[in-house]
Amino acid sequence: MKKKFIVFIILLFMFTTITIPKINVVKAAGAYDIFQQGKNFISLGSSTDPSSNLNVENQWDDFNDVLGIVWTIGLFVMIISGVVLGIKYMFSSLEERAQMKQNLFPFSIGGIIIFGALSILKIVIDFIEVI
Repeated sequence: MKKKFIVFIILLFMFTTITIPKINVVKAAGAYDIFQQGKNFISLGSSTDPSSNLNVENQWDDFNDVLGIVWTIGLFVMIISGVVLGIKYMFSSLEERAQMKQNLFPFSIGGIIIFGALSILKIVIDFIEVI
Protein backbone atom coordinates (compact mmCIF):
# COMPACT_ATOMS: atom_id res chain seq x y z
CA MET A 1 0.00 0.00 0.00
CA LYS A 2 2.86 2.34 0.82
CA LYS A 3 4.46 1.77 -2.60
CA LYS A 4 1.19 2.54 -4.35
CA PHE A 5 0.92 5.76 -2.37
CA ILE A 6 4.47 6.78 -3.29
CA VAL A 7 3.83 6.00 -6.98
CA PHE A 8 0.60 8.03 -6.79
CA ILE A 9 2.41 11.02 -5.27
CA ILE A 10 5.13 10.85 -7.92
CA LEU A 11 2.56 10.67 -10.73
CA LEU A 12 0.58 13.54 -9.20
CA PHE A 13 3.76 15.63 -9.00
CA MET A 14 4.61 14.85 -12.64
CA PHE A 15 1.08 15.72 -13.77
CA THR A 16 1.05 19.04 -11.93
CA THR A 17 4.47 20.05 -13.23
CA ILE A 18 3.36 19.30 -16.79
CA THR A 19 -0.01 21.06 -16.62
CA ILE A 20 0.55 24.08 -14.37
CA PRO A 21 2.58 26.12 -16.90
CA LYS A 22 -0.21 25.57 -19.46
CA ILE A 23 -2.93 27.41 -17.49
CA ASN A 24 -4.71 29.98 -19.63
CA VAL A 25 -7.03 32.75 -18.57
CA VAL A 26 -10.33 32.50 -20.41
CA LYS A 27 -12.89 35.26 -20.72
CA ALA A 28 -16.50 34.36 -21.37
CA ALA A 29 -18.11 36.46 -24.08
CA GLY A 30 -21.67 37.64 -23.95
CA ALA A 31 -24.31 36.71 -26.49
CA TYR A 32 -23.97 40.06 -28.27
CA ASP A 33 -20.18 39.59 -28.69
CA ILE A 34 -20.64 36.12 -30.14
CA PHE A 35 -23.25 37.26 -32.66
CA GLN A 36 -21.20 40.33 -33.60
CA GLN A 37 -18.07 38.26 -34.18
CA GLY A 38 -20.09 35.85 -36.33
CA LYS A 39 -21.45 38.70 -38.44
CA ASN A 40 -17.94 40.16 -38.83
CA PHE A 41 -16.62 36.77 -39.93
CA ILE A 42 -19.39 36.34 -42.50
CA SER A 43 -18.89 39.84 -43.89
CA LEU A 44 -15.13 39.30 -44.06
CA GLY A 45 -15.58 36.06 -46.03
CA SER A 46 -18.18 37.51 -48.41
CA SER A 47 -16.31 40.70 -49.24
CA THR A 48 -14.64 40.87 -52.65
CA ASP A 49 -11.83 43.12 -51.48
CA PRO A 50 -8.57 41.09 -51.74
CA SER A 51 -6.99 43.03 -48.88
CA SER A 52 -9.60 41.72 -46.42
CA ASN A 53 -8.51 38.08 -46.41
CA LEU A 54 -9.13 35.78 -43.52
CA ASN A 55 -6.18 35.56 -41.17
CA VAL A 56 -4.77 32.12 -41.92
CA GLU A 57 -1.99 32.52 -39.36
CA ASN A 58 -4.51 32.50 -36.50
CA GLN A 59 -6.03 29.31 -37.84
CA TRP A 60 -2.62 27.60 -37.94
CA ASP A 61 -1.93 28.83 -34.42
CA ASP A 62 -5.17 27.22 -33.24
CA PHE A 63 -4.19 23.99 -34.97
CA ASN A 64 -0.76 24.12 -33.32
CA ASP A 65 -2.48 24.49 -29.94
CA VAL A 66 -4.55 21.37 -30.63
CA LEU A 67 -1.41 19.56 -31.78
CA GLY A 68 0.30 20.54 -28.52
CA ILE A 69 -2.60 19.18 -26.51
CA VAL A 70 -2.51 15.87 -28.40
CA TRP A 71 1.27 15.73 -27.91
CA THR A 72 0.88 16.31 -24.15
CA ILE A 73 -1.83 13.67 -23.80
CA GLY A 74 0.27 11.16 -25.76
CA LEU A 75 3.30 11.92 -23.62
CA PHE A 76 1.30 11.54 -20.42
CA VAL A 77 -0.17 8.20 -21.53
CA MET A 78 3.27 6.92 -22.56
CA ILE A 79 4.80 7.93 -19.22
CA ILE A 80 2.02 6.34 -17.18
CA SER A 81 2.05 3.10 -19.17
CA GLY A 82 5.87 3.00 -19.03
CA VAL A 83 5.81 3.39 -15.26
CA VAL A 84 3.18 0.66 -14.93
CA LEU A 85 5.15 -1.71 -17.18
CA GLY A 86 8.34 -0.94 -15.25
CA ILE A 87 6.73 -1.62 -11.89
CA LYS A 88 5.21 -4.84 -13.16
CA TYR A 89 8.61 -5.88 -14.54
CA MET A 90 10.38 -5.23 -11.24
CA PHE A 91 7.97 -7.30 -9.17
CA SER A 92 7.38 -10.19 -11.58
CA SER A 93 8.78 -13.69 -11.78
CA LEU A 94 11.02 -14.95 -14.58
CA GLU A 95 8.13 -16.23 -16.70
CA GLU A 96 6.24 -13.00 -16.29
CA ARG A 97 9.37 -11.01 -17.19
CA ALA A 98 9.64 -12.89 -20.46
CA GLN A 99 6.04 -12.00 -21.24
CA MET A 100 6.66 -8.37 -20.20
CA LYS A 101 9.49 -8.18 -22.74
CA GLN A 102 7.02 -9.27 -25.40
CA ASN A 103 4.64 -6.51 -24.26
CA LEU A 104 7.44 -3.96 -24.38
CA PHE A 105 7.83 -4.24 -28.16
CA PRO A 106 4.29 -2.98 -29.01
CA PHE A 107 4.72 -0.29 -26.35
CA SER A 108 7.87 1.05 -28.00
CA ILE A 109 6.36 0.80 -31.50
CA GLY A 110 3.29 2.72 -30.28
CA GLY A 111 5.50 5.45 -28.83
CA ILE A 112 7.46 5.74 -32.06
CA ILE A 113 4.24 5.97 -34.06
CA ILE A 114 2.63 8.56 -31.78
CA PHE A 115 5.61 10.85 -31.45
CA GLY A 116 6.92 10.22 -34.95
CA ALA A 117 3.59 11.05 -36.57
CA LEU A 118 3.13 14.17 -34.46
CA SER A 119 6.70 15.28 -35.16
CA ILE A 120 6.29 14.82 -38.90
CA LEU A 121 2.98 16.70 -38.78
CA LYS A 122 4.61 19.54 -36.83
CA ILE A 123 7.48 19.74 -39.34
CA VAL A 124 5.02 19.84 -42.26
CA ILE A 125 2.95 22.57 -40.59
CA ASP A 126 6.06 24.66 -39.88
CA PHE A 127 7.17 24.22 -43.50
CA ILE A 128 3.73 25.24 -44.81
CA GLU A 129 3.68 28.33 -42.57
CA VAL A 130 6.96 29.50 -44.11
CA ILE A 131 5.53 29.19 -47.61
